[in-house]
Amino acid sequence: TVVLNNYVQPAPAQAGPDQAHCNVAAFTLAATAPTAGTGKWYVISGPVTIGTTDSTNINAPITLAAGNTATLQWVITNGVCERRDTVVLTNFAQPTAASAGPDQSQCNVANFTMNGSTPSVGTGKWTVAFGTATIAATDSTLSNAPVTVAAGDTAVLVWTITNGQCSTND
Repeated sequence: TVVLNNYVQPAPAQAGPDQAHCNVAAFTLAATAPTAGTGKWYVISGPVTIGTTDSTNINAPITLAAGNTATLQWVITNGVCERRDTVVLTNFAQPTAASAGPDQSQCNVANFTMNGSTPSVGTGKWTVAFGTATIAATDSTLSNAPVTVAAGDTAVLVWTITNGQCSTND
């Protein structure tokens, strides 16, 4: 005797949207439930683990430390049929606290040198919040950017340090 099985192909696996957090370790996965077969989470890369009881939970809780990225795969299996989809979780580390430096005043000298904090985590950028000032685009990411303010004008600049979705400014 021989047994012939013709399994129903599961609906396409949907692991849910990629997720990004700012220094928040708790993630909740968001897969769609299988219409045929069973679903299970697998870690493809990254420093996360999925508990045995959570591996089949479409909304499995995941903990991912700041500064890390993980890729997980939702696999739906029905007999010999399989569907897969991946989701990427990113937990950005909080950037270095931004400090724009001290206020500056000059007498009829248009050139100023900014004195912002140097980021060890993230990338900084100067923007003009008020008034008129000129910062070359190539210099706007320098903590010590040269800025031009015409005599008689006042400008307020903001130094923002960003890392992914995380930012801090002064």
